[in-house]
Amino acid sequence: ATCTKMASDALTPERLAHMKRLEANDPTLIKFNIEGVGKDKLTPEDARLFAASLAGNTSLERLEIGWNKLGPEGMKWLSEALKTNTTLKLFDIQRNYLGDEGLCVLADLLKVNHTIDNIDLFSNDFGVVGIKALADALKEPDAALKRLNLQSNAIHPDGLLALASALETNTSLEWLGLRSCSINGDGLGIIAQALKSNTTLKEVDFAANRATEKGVRELCELLRFNPTLTKFSVDESVARELYVEVETLLVDPVRAAWASGEADTKPACEIPLQ
Repeated sequence: ATCTKMASDALTPERLAHMKRLEANDPTLIKFNIEGVGKDKLTPEDARLFAASLAGNTSLERLEIGWNKLGPEGMKWLSEALKTNTTLKLFDIQRNYLGDEGLCVLADLLKVNHTIDNIDLFSNDFGVVGIKALADALKEPDAALKRLNLQSNAIHPDGLLALASALETNTSLEWLGLRSCSINGDGLGIIAQALKSNTTLKEVDFAANRATEKGVRELCELLRFNPTLTKFSVDESVARELYVEVETLLVDPVRAAWASGEADTKPACEIPLQ
């Protein structure tokens, strides 16, 4: 069987048993956790053999394969297997050294696979090229992603502009993770401006980035124009009263009524843009 040919020692007997069920298309197997443990990490060759078992599967909904060493080559094998998959929804590929090349492969996958709606890309070492490719996928009219975690990837200003452009028109994302992405300067303002026209995003995690006073003021202004957002995490790096204003707007009953269509009046912003 394919699953017995795995090249590394990353599989425990329990995981091998799950691999056999995956290959046999066991309808009761809907979640598979094969995250790297200690020194035992899946390699690109493992990904090739794993993908062969995954290709014809029609029951798996959650694949957690983070903290391995798949790299761009491993992502290519998984991508080929998932192009025709219509059941997988969650794809957790944290810390797999994808880089720009691997993220471009994933972005191409998302243009043809509209079932995957939750992706975790925590700490995957990609740069401007990769984030631009992902942004292009988010611009697709039939984009399906609802949750996207980009935490702990340094996002260059050019990459952030590309992501912001995608957020202006994307109609699928509901949760976006930007925690600890080395976003400084006007980064928060860029995201806030982009989200004025977004009607689906509900939560943004922007913590562990440095916000400027101008950026937080623009976030306050965003919350007046965009009633969909219910949570926006941002660290306190400027005047406390600005964060009080953000917190107040997020729970403002007038804003909630406006969001539900029960009121025509937008909430007031006590601290205007300067």
